[in-house]
Amino acid sequence: MRLCVLTAATLCAAATAGAAPLTLAQNGRTAYHILIDPQATPAEQHAAAELAAFLRQVTGVEFPIRQGTQAGPEPALVVGPGRAAKALASQIRFDRLSPDGIVLETRGRHLVLAGDRPRGTLYAVYTFLEDVVGCRWWSSKASTIPRKRTLVVPELHRRYIPPLEYREVFWYDAFDPDWAVRNKSNGDRPKLDEARGGQIRYGGPFMVHTFNLLVPWKEHFQEHPEWFSEIEGRRVASEMNNQLCLTNEALKEFMTAQVLAWLEKEPDTRILSVSQNDGLGRCECAACRALEEKEGSPSGPLLHFVNYVAERVARQYPNVAIDTLAYSYTRKPPKHVRPLPNVIVRLCSVECSFLEPLATSKRDQAFREDLQAWSRICQRLYVWDYTTNFAHYLSPYPNLGVLGPNVRFFADHGVKGIFEQGAYNSPGAELAEMKAWVLAKLLWDPRRDARALIREFARGYYGPAAPFILAYIDAVHRSAVESGQALGITVSPNAPFLTLKLLAHLEQLFDQAEAAVAGNPELLERVQVARLPVRYVWARRWLEFARQAAAEGVAWPGPPDYVENCQTFLEVARRHGITRVAEGAPLGTFEQLTLGTSLGPHWVRDWIASRLPGEPRMKDAAAVAQAIEESFGPAAPAMLGVLRELAEAIVAGRKHLHGYVAADAPALGLAEMGRLEAAFNQAEAAVQDDPEALSRVQVARLPLRYLWARRWSELQQRAKLAGTPWPGPADYAENCRTFLEVARRNNVAALSPGTPVSRFEEQCLALGRRPAPPPPGCEALDPSQYLDFQDDGFLFVQEARWAARERDDLASDGVALRVSTNHREWAAQSWMETAPRETRYTYYASIRCEKTGNAGTAFGLGLYDLTNGQVVEQRTVDCQDVPDDGRYHTYKITTAPLRGEMYLFVHPTNNPENVQAIWVDRFWVVKEK
Repeated sequence: MRLCVLTAATLCAAATAGAAPLTLAQNGRTAYHILIDPQATPAEQHAAAELAAFLRQVTGVEFPIRQGTQAGPEPALVVGPGRAAKALASQIRFDRLSPDGIVLETRGRHLVLAGDRPRGTLYAVYTFLEDVVGCRWWSSKASTIPRKRTLVVPELHRRYIPPLEYREVFWYDAFDPDWAVRNKSNGDRPKLDEARGGQIRYGGPFMVHTFNLLVPWKEHFQEHPEWFSEIEGRRVASEMNNQLCLTNEALKEFMTAQVLAWLEKEPDTRILSVSQNDGLGRCECAACRALEEKEGSPSGPLLHFVNYVAERVARQYPNVAIDTLAYSYTRKPPKHVRPLPNVIVRLCSVECSFLEPLATSKRDQAFREDLQAWSRICQRLYVWDYTTNFAHYLSPYPNLGVLGPNVRFFADHGVKGIFEQGAYNSPGAELAEMKAWVLAKLLWDPRRDARALIREFARGYYGPAAPFILAYIDAVHRSAVESGQALGITVSPNAPFLTLKLLAHLEQLFDQAEAAVAGNPELLERVQVARLPVRYVWARRWLEFARQAAAEGVAWPGPPDYVENCQTFLEVARRHGITRVAEGAPLGTFEQLTLGTSLGPHWVRDWIASRLPGEPRMKDAAAVAQAIEESFGPAAPAMLGVLRELAEAIVAGRKHLHGYVAADAPALGLAEMGRLEAAFNQAEAAVQDDPEALSRVQVARLPLRYLWARRWSELQQRAKLAGTPWPGPADYAENCRTFLEVARRNNVAALSPGTPVSRFEEQCLALGRRPAPPPPGCEALDPSQYLDFQDDGFLFVQEARWAARERDDLASDGVALRVSTNHREWAAQSWMETAPRETRYTYYASIRCEKTGNAGTAFGLGLYDLTNGQVVEQRTVDCQDVPDDGRYHTYKITTAPLRGEMYLFVHPTNNPENVQAIWVDRFWVVKEK
């Protein structure tokens, strides 16, 4: 590790042999005062106030703060590099402690706590309070401040300069300014005022992806198309996937002027980002291609461009650095050009696996080589690192084991700044407080033992529950390693390492953890928050695990009740202020996907349970039967039959029902659906003369009508292939209309929390949607051999801007997704959530194009593995290869196993001159024989 100026031997506290310790307080008294210079900075004044406040909490004694230029005969805690400190510690060059260096120095009965300006003195005080006194600031709301009426400290001779000048813990709780300064995080996001030492601030329009902010395409493309990327022979610009032509001389001048204008407005800026937009789309013009080929990487044109700007900025603003990215297509360093001294290159680890240390991971050899190469040519190399599961904040994510090795690996290769991106837009991601605290300690001193830090945090934050939290961490990590799965930045709760056996073990651990702190409400709340990832996986995989347990003949190891588990998850999350379950998904998404995935049979259960006295849980069969008798009268026998069908059809032997039927999942077979239909027919017939009871039966029937509507084509094909009479409603549209009429008549407003009943109308009736026939080539297949994903289940980007559902008589169900063609966004996506994993499929899409020419490409399509953060297959289709008939055609995407979280996608290629619109009807997958 390369440390500035100071040797490793000077970095540890040393008690001089035979030296007298300092007694700062004894039996509630002190002879000490805190001395600051009359010219102390606001940060040094705040450091003195913090020292006094925490020493008062520790000892119960007031340590008065005085101003002075020299230490007198009374013992003093000298705070800041003022005249008194310099006189006492004359051998220390305080002007050589940059950046953020600290001094803890005993001189006789005096103790000097000082450091580099503007923040070093604060860090010296907090280091003293933490390492010597024993204070800890675990989170913005939790700390450990010891109580010691007598406080004795050893003689200290400690000097330290952190190897990282920029330390950004980009986690939600770490943005609290007091937590940040006390844990020595000096990055851009916390609002660190002058009293807290300020921060390393990015000026300009934003800290990253600034091309479109500095050169807005909407303002400049029409007049200067040559400033923007040339792709497939055309200059292009759009809201996303938009880059610049980095060899254009006029653009270089304009970009320089933009940067200088920002610096004039914000003269306190120390770093300004000139960096590529997120996404692809680099320029393919002859000049850019030639420079890229010469440099061996697209980072070549970028670095030439950024150097041009930086060289001119340095003339007027010598203390400002220009920051850019080594990200995605620019990650590989160039062969020849070198970053200027005032250029920061921020290397991004977005493609890496975070289960094995980057220094040794075979998966990450290419990244490791890129880092080593950048470290040889870049004087100020930063790293943008990733430390959470962005797709599922609240799912187990076993990356704690690599935090220490990775930070140490970066520091060993001369990295000067690290941005540790975590769950930044909501509190409460898996072990969020622990990860933020451990990262802060590692960024300050990369040599710290991360395992020891994890243990320390667990004991300090979770108290007697610590052994069980640590066992949870070890068990999840061990299972992930044994699975052989990569741990990218998006990992599904369906990940292979999250097995039923593991979840059963974790459930036991958290039962023990909660029992260990049952008498301490504050610690119990922390343990319940830590348990949320386990509850999250149970909720997302309940039916799968229930079936597995039944098949294996083992007792159910999970929570006793599905709904109770989901509701407890939500209650704890809301108490803790959690607002998101993923980077792009609010907490309400969990509620929709679990308690309200569909109009499942839990409607019946909940409706009855709400009428039971006392605890609203269906645990007493006699009470259930009595409630049904009272509610449905003559229809009670048939309604009991409904509940028995549901219980037997899903999980044999289970004594409770829950929301286990996803709308499109074949959880109920055709025979079971038919028997339920017959039971409801009997129930309605039994109460024809009792409008109130009839209304109750019709409401209870809504989930069944919903499932008929959503699975109509599949179930009809099953009946056809089996040669059995159709057991369902006589008419598709009539069933849908009846559903809506009953729902509205009985004030049923939502399909699920946040999803109005009008959504059903859109899915099943609006736009003239009709049941679709089997996909091409599947007419003779059993429905178990394929899965059809229609447009009403697509996730599509920028509704009404990039894509919208529209009526299309040529589509299989009369409706398709119309995608505009003036962008490259993956606008149509099917996540195939109902498709069994670990199955090999062939993937298809049905697409038609409105063509006006044959130049360029028409569209692209592919399969993306979100779990491992990589494209499984991606290709484009040329316009000349698309038939001119305007009809739907089948496009094979690939054949591959479906694992974890994958999705199919279709995107345009920003070619509106030749393709006016792309219509996506459906995706489907066929099991490989």
